[in-house]
Amino acid sequence: MKTENNLRYFKKSEFVKAPDKLHPDIMPSMDELRHLACVPIHIHVAWNTDGHSKNSYHYKGMAVDFHFKQGMLSPVEQFACIRSLPIFHGIGFYPWWNSPGWHLDIRQDQDLLCWISHGPEIYCYGVEALIRYLLEH
Repeated sequence: MKTENNLRYFKKSEFVKAPDKLHPDIMPSMDELRHLACVPIHIHVAWNTDGHSKNSYHYKGMAVDFHFKQGMLSPVEQFACIRSLPIFHGIGFYPWWNSPGWHLDIRQDQDLLCWISHGPEIYCYGVEALIRYLLEH
């Protein structure tokens, strides 16, 4: 069943600050991710004006931070769902957040970039590093 703006699971207001400033592919892509995962997703932030890295895709309306409902999917299963949607070229996992979750962005100018964040401004880049962490925890 489709709802507001042809979204099945989300309301535009769930994308918090200024959802109209988001790239038109963000909300439908997150809705599709929710559909594939078969579990609720809680959006932390999408478009934003501060609190992220200098050239953050949040400032361009091309990123979203969120978590899957806890206890439903392992982080490896979450990653598999995310990777099934090729629109996401930036994928970061943040296990230290109050609700461990993900950053996804739709960067157009780069190949896939993955990372694991071990704390504020502490990153380890590469799909191998991310997968290794997910499998070990």
